[in-house]
Formats: sequence, C-alpha cells, structure tokens
Amino acid sequence: MFLILGIPAVQTSLGKYATKKLNEDFKTDVNIGKVGLQLNGDIEIKEILIRDHKKDTLIAIGELNSSIISFKNLYNSKLNFGDIDIQKLVFNLKTYQGEEDTNLDVFVDKFEDDNPRQGQSDFLLSSSDVSIEDGIFRLLDENLESPEAFELSNLTANTTNFLINGPNVSSRINKFSFVDSRGIRVENLMANFVYTLDHMNFGDLNIKTKKSELKGDLRFDYKRQDLKYFTDKVNVTASFRDSEISLTELNVFFDEFGTNQRTSFNADFSGTLNHLIAENLNVSTTRNTRIIGDITFKNLFKKEDDSFELDAKFQNLASNYNDLTALLPRILGNAIPTILDKVGNFRINGTSHITAKRIDANININTDLGTLRSDLELTEIDDIDNANYLGNVIFEEFDIGKLIDDPKAQFVSANVDVDGKGFTLDNLRTDIKGDVFSLVYNGYTYQGIQLSGDLGNKIFNGELKADDPNLQLDFNGLIDFTEEKKKFDFKANVAYANLRVLNFVTRDSVSEFKGLIITTATGSSYDKASGTVNIKNTTYKNQDGRYRFEDFDIVSSFRGEERTISVNSPDIITGNIKGKFRANDILDLIENSVGSIYTNYVQHEVDEGQYIDFKFNIYSKIASVFYKDLTLGKHTFVEGRIETDEKGFELTFNSPEIKFQNYFANDINLSVDNSNPLYNTFIEIDSLSAGIYDASDFRLINITKRDTLLIKTNFRGGENNQDVFDLNLFYTMDKTNKSVFGFKKSDILFKGYEWFINSKKNTFNKVRFDKNFDAFDIFPI
Repeated sequence: MFLILGIPAVQTSLGKYATKKLNEDFKTDVNIGKVGLQLNGDIEIKEILIRDHKKDTLIAIGELNSSIISFKNLYNSKLNFGDIDIQKLVFNLKTYQGEEDTNLDVFVDKFEDDNPRQGQSDFLLSSSDVSIEDGIFRLLDENLESPEAFELSNLTANTTNFLINGPNVSSRINKFSFVDSRGIRVENLMANFVYTLDHMNFGDLNIKTKKSELKGDLRFDYKRQDLKYFTDKVNVTASFRDSEISLTELNVFFDEFGTNQRTSFNADFSGTLNHLIAENLNVSTTRNTRIIGDITFKNLFKKEDDSFELDAKFQNLASNYNDLTALLPRILGNAIPTILDKVGNFRINGTSHITAKRIDANININTDLGTLRSDLELTEIDDIDNANYLGNVIFEEFDIGKLIDDPKAQFVSANVDVDGKGFTLDNLRTDIKGDVFSLVYNGYTYQGIQLSGDLGNKIFNGELKADDPNLQLDFNGLIDFTEEKKKFDFKANVAYANLRVLNFVTRDSVSEFKGLIITTATGSSYDKASGTVNIKNTTYKNQDGRYRFEDFDIVSSFRGEERTISVNSPDIITGNIKGKFRANDILDLIENSVGSIYTNYVQHEVDEGQYIDFKFNIYSKIASVFYKDLTLGKHTFVEGRIETDEKGFELTFNSPEIKFQNYFANDINLSVDNSNPLYNTFIEIDSLSAGIYDASDFRLINITKRDTLLIKTNFRGGENNQDVFDLNLFYTMDKTNKSVFGFKKSDILFKGYEWFINSKKNTFNKVRFDKNFDAFDIFPI
C-alpha cells in the first residue's frame, strides 16, 4: 500500500480527487498537488493552493502532514484531522481595487446559506493540534495609497482544538510568533480565539514582545460589510490587567508617544478606534507619571488634520511638566504651558476637553508651590504659551514668587477672573478682576486686596484697593514698562501705610505715612525719565513725633542732553540739579572727587563727560524727621558742581545755625574746591559748643600736596576764650589702601599751659585704619 501511494502519479490523482468534490460543492478553487501516506499512517499533502476569485493566491501551503480520522467524513466535506503540521504557509488577505470585501470574505461566502448549493453548509474542518512553521501573512488593500498595509513574516504557531464549522472558526492559540513588517517582533501570542461572521474574540489574551506584555480580553464586533471601515465602525471591547507596554513599540502603531519609556496599566476599553473610551484607567510610567481616571479618545486615526479630541475625567494625574510632555510630546506638549515646569511635581483631578484648537479645563492642581483651581477655556493653542484664555483661577497658599522669579514675593491666596492671553512672563497680557485674600511680600502678609484692570509682566492699568491693617491704599492708573519708553500715569491715595511693619523702613521703630501721590512721567530709564511727581497732604510719623508736609513736587525735564530735576517743597527742600549724569553714578562721582586727591586712591569706573550743578535750600522740618533734636537755621543751603574730571568738584554749604540736643554751631560756612591752588577746603564757624567745651573763631583749611591732605586749624576756647589751639594734621592713604591720620608739629595753649605735639617732627603720632573701621594701628604720640 505504501509503495503504491508513493508513486507520483498515484499521489497526483489522489490530490485531484480530494479537491474535486469540495470545488464542485462550493464553487471554490482549491488545488492539491500530491497526497501521500507516511509509514505511521499519517497523510502527507503537498502543494496546497487555494486561489481567490481573481485567481490569485489566497492560501498556499508547501506541505501539510496530518492523520485523517474518518475518510467517510472526508468524502462528506467533514475534514476531521488529528494533528496537523503545516510548513511554508502563505496567506494573502487582499481587497481588490474597486471592491469592498476581502478575498477571504468572498471565499467564506461560498460556504454560506446563499450559496447556489442546496441546503445549509455542512463544511467542517477540525484538528486536535495545528502547528505552523515558516509562515507569511500579508494584508493588502489596493484601494489604499499604500496597498501593502502590513506583513507578518517568520510566522510560527501552535493551536489546539482547531475547528472550522462553516464560516465559524475557533481554537486555542498556544503559540503565535512573528515579525511585523513595521519592526515589532511578537515573541508569543496566546488566546482563546473565536471568529464568526459578526465578531472576533480573543479571550484570555496574552501578547509578549521584547519589551511589552499585554494581558486581558479583546473582542471585535462588526458587520462584515463594515470591516473596510475598521477604525470607524468596528466596535472594540477590551479589558487589560497588569499589563506593561513599551512606548517605543507602541509608536509603531500610533506615533505620538515618547520613547524609552515603559508603562504599567489596567484599563477597560470600548467603542471604535476613532471613538475609543478608556474607563478605570490606571497608568504608571517609568518616568513617575501616574494617571487614574476615564479618557475618551476621538479621531485617533483620522487623516484629517486637527480632528483629534480628548475628553478626560481625572481622579488623579500625578506627574511633572517634563515627564508628562515626554509621555505624549505632540499632543500634551502643545497643550501644557511651559510655565508649569516651574511648579515642580503636581497632582491633578477634574475634567478636561482637548482639541487641536481648544482646551476646556475644570481642574484642581496640587503642586510643590501650592494649590491651583482653574476653570478655563483656552483657544489658539497651536502656540500654547501664547494661547487665549477665559475663566476663573483660584490660588491657595501658592508660592507666586518662585513662579515669577521674584524672591520678595511668596505665598498668595486669591480668586480672580481672567480674560487674556499668554502663559509666560514676557507675553502675559490679561484683564483681571478679583480678590487677593492674602499675599506675602517683602516679609509681610497683605490682606484684603481688590484689583481690576489690565495686567501683564511689565504693565498694570487699572484699580487696586488695599484694605489691610497696615496699608490703606486706593490706586488708579497706569504703570507700563512694556515699551522702550516707560509710562507712569497714576494717582495713589495712601490713607495709611505702616512702613516699618511693611518692612520698607528699618531705621525708625515707628514709620507711618499717608498722602496723595500723583505721577505723570515717561522715559526709557530713570536717567531719561521726564515728568512730574506731586505728593500732597503728606503726614509722616516716627518714634519722635508726627510731621505734616503740604506739597512736594519733583519735576524732571530735558533741554537737549542736559537734564534738570527740580524739587519744590516749602517744608522740606527746594532747588534743582542740572547737568548730564547717571543717577547710579552720583555717589561714585562724589567719592571720586574727594578721593582723587590721594595718589593711592582707586577710582570707581563711571562714564566720561558727566557733570552736575546743584543748589538746594534745606528746611528744618525735614531734618527733624531723621533726627528728632536736629534743627537747621533759616536760609540753610548747599550748592556746587561735580564733574568726572578729578579737579571739577566744588561745594558750598552755609547755615546760620545748626542745633542738636545741647550741641550747636553758629554761622557755618563750608567751601570745597579741588581746582583752587591755595586751598581745597575751608571751614569757618563763628562759635560752637560740644557740651563740655565751647569754642569760637574756628577756622580749618587744607591743601593737597602729592598724595597727602594737609590740614591746618585754629580756634579759641575755654573760659573767656583764653585757650588757643593751633593744630597741623595730615591725612593720606597708604599702598594697602588704608587711611592714615596724624599730627604734624602743633601748639596748644590750654589753661595757661603751653603744649607741643610732635615737636620733633617725626613719623609717629598717627593712626592707621581700614575703610570699614574694623582694624586700627595706633602709633605713639
């Protein structure tokens, strides 16, 4: 028998006989090249070819080995096999140009009730075990731009309880491995598989790749005519538990995820691929992002641009800006403002609706900086940092200083309505209205602030009212730093300000201010500002008393490059400064002018060509603000000139009287002129009292020789001015930049006795000290 079946002609005849009845009954095109019988009784079938309705290959099998359980059933189209081993399988699932059904659909139709064959199809193929080696599966659709959708190669499979009963297929898939044409190698797929004309089910599914493992159940429900609209009309029902997915591998199917990340997740899915609902979602990534909630994805696979939508209800979304945007770089990277990077780690709960052009978010955000509650509608989100927004934001103990990079600002609690655009400090511009319940600034917690106006990074135009125990303020106007030429146009009515408690004044133990400030000014910087500042009805109180000032006006103007700052206050000071100068250089100019007389003095660097002419009348009331018992006589004034040229320093100070507690000086005249060849400084005082000693006819004159300031002073004192002082002193700076002060030969007549200092004219009789008066060297007198 084996010898007969081994004859090629006999094998060929058996092959034709085996397929003849099948083709006649079902109008199929199934061909078998050879049929043989192995020594163990198994049948060996070679060169199996099933052509589709276009006479192209649907299924081809190089060799099939099996045992036929019943030859009688085989004759009656019931193919009952034992184990089946298939080698070199080729399966081409193809949709032809202009057609909607696949070639497999057309082939299966031949076994349905509407087949010309009379009676219900009783075709049956079963096997206890099916193994496939070296297989290829191709999915092709000539109606697509790229006809070859994908290909599975190196296909190896093993199934048990395999059954084809008419159009229905079922089996236990124990092993199914392949290489996807897009680069994914599936190491194994296991499932309880069922295929019918209206659904496909993968029960107890387990898919393993090199970096992923998917566990759960998956089902597709469809009408066969809708399979060509798979993403829109095939319903997906799935439940996954304890699964891990590599986002790098997932990008092969949906190229929107980040790379080099893994996620662990549980979820229940339902709907179509273009309207996919994920419920009971619990996702954890290797970059510490955690998502718990329900999300609906719409139009994930639509070709149209800007059709994507996402509806989310988050129970907990825990992450930070970098980790979350790395999860979905394009979708979330374009939807999350970069300023969120500054809040550190955050946890979000609430609802969001995201499209390509719009975001509606009603969420609570707990961050490292504090808590935010927002109900916002965002539009024009193509550039999220410049997006428009409308809605409400609530801050709860939020560290606003770290968000805006201002170390003086700290925690804020507020409820504000916003209507504007921009999420970065540089492009922020919004109408804002609401309440600031508390704000920590400069070490003080402000309360009861209301604001309404146009707010930006460098602009505020509107109203601000403060009803705080230590600040009663009503501000209305504009402060604008947005343009090169800054603008100030506001009125600030300060009913009460405790500057000491607010930490703006530290010298006075009590510092309380009130007044009306009106400002109108423009300028690209303080040095180029022009305009007026008017302060009316001002009251200042310190520990020494209360002081009232009627008006205080400051006017800045320019004529060409020369600037004039005029100050007018009958209670404080009147006068002006005129010249070309930088405000930050004024103190350095004064120090350079004084220090330039010393060879070793190191000058501050200032811009060349600066000069200042000044003259001020100083009134006694302002002096008493700083020192309670300090009194200046009427007509006290100071005037002079400062230049960058070291010789361009002139100063005149004149006062009829200066009193401080029990000390006084009358008729004071001070004159400084670095360019005068006879003297640099001259001081004259008619009389003065130091409490324990009185003096009169005080004269002091100095001159600079080389790097030393030589000082000569004489005055009379004591009872009836009988004491006479004739002192010669010097002051210089050594090579270490330390000051040296000492005596040259001097004479003193004191209480009838004559005294001499440094009569030998030596180099002793001096004191050396540093600039901060921290170290002294005293040489003997």
